[in-house]
Amino acid sequence: MYLHGLLSIDPSQATNIEVKQPTKAFGKLCKILTLGLSNQREERETFTALSILQLLNQSFRDLGITDIVQLSLNDETLYEDTEGVKDDMKLALESLEEHHRQESNGPFETLSLVLEHEADGLRTIFEIQANRVHRVGEDPIRIEVTGFFQDKSAPVHSSEEEMREALRPHFKEQDIYDEYIKKKKNAFDLLLEQVEQSIRKRIPVDRVNREATFKMLRPNKKWSENEADGLNRRGAYGYAGADSFLLYCWLWSDLCHEEDVWVNDFDLVDESGRDVLSVGAEGFNAGETTALAVGEDFVAPTGDVSYASGRHDFSDQITTQETTLQGADFSDTVSSFDFGDTGSSCGGGCGGGCSS
Repeated sequence: MYLHGLLSIDPSQATNIEVKQPTKAFGKLCKILTLGLSNQREERETFTALSILQLLNQSFRDLGITDIVQLSLNDETLYEDTEGVKDDMKLALESLEEHHRQESNGPFETLSLVLEHEADGLRTIFEIQANRVHRVGEDPIRIEVTGFFQDKSAPVHSSEEEMREALRPHFKEQDIYDEYIKKKKNAFDLLLEQVEQSIRKRIPVDRVNREATFKMLRPNKKWSENEADGLNRRGAYGYAGADSFLLYCWLWSDLCHEEDVWVNDFDLVDESGRDVLSVGAEGFNAGETTALAVGEDFVAPTGDVSYASGRHDFSDQITTQETTLQGADFSDTVSSFDFGDTGSSCGGGCGGGCSS
């Protein structure tokens, strides 16, 4: 189980932002990225994108969110924190600067900055993507937010079985489970609200679009079986330490099934983060179907459920069960986080989500 949010600046307001000269490291970077550009339009677009990205970085710093996980230019990773270095924006920008000095080949298209934050029982990943140019109606700035659960009763370095048993008390009684989920949702919603308000202080726009979704991962195999297969579960950004919180996600659906938990209001995704189905307010008893039983054949639940049209790990099984997917368009759709053989960046997010 994880939480996924999306924050975006309304495209109609983006052109009204008062763009200021980037300063310090961002100012230096701006000079490097605009060096040798062929026309004023490309220079202006680069200047604007970096100016807004600096304002967003300042918005996060105001909240104490300073841990850079990854920096990418045009989908190429230029900086990756594999050692948990804190407050490492300068190191990230120096990596980008060095790369551009060696391989400058025109204006950038996208600049992606990934940050990490731990607070209130959540380990949260923020991916900020700035597009130099964008189509009409598209968001020039998108922030995908993925919140992974953390729990003092289940230390992050626990083994699979230790983690399973440490988490099990949250699933023993329905009211305990519901209260636990509510607490995590409230913490995530508050964090999104704080980020939005911090952005508004730095970037005076009329409206920031905000949405959030609760997601549950349904793996094909047990965690230990994937270890035996040698799969890489480092997460969408492929950085060190991801296993410690992905294990929460991996075990969640199976524990719901084992303890007959009534589940509702969430999206089910496969190991690649692709949508499988959406569950409404009525929900269903997880113990009465193998839909959430890891390692079992997928039997689609009935009731307050709608099925995704895109291709996913359980498409064939659901179609065979003659659900409403008959005749659906199985074009590939992928969300932010790939929990299987990963190491790639987001698609839509983690979180993402790690909604949505």
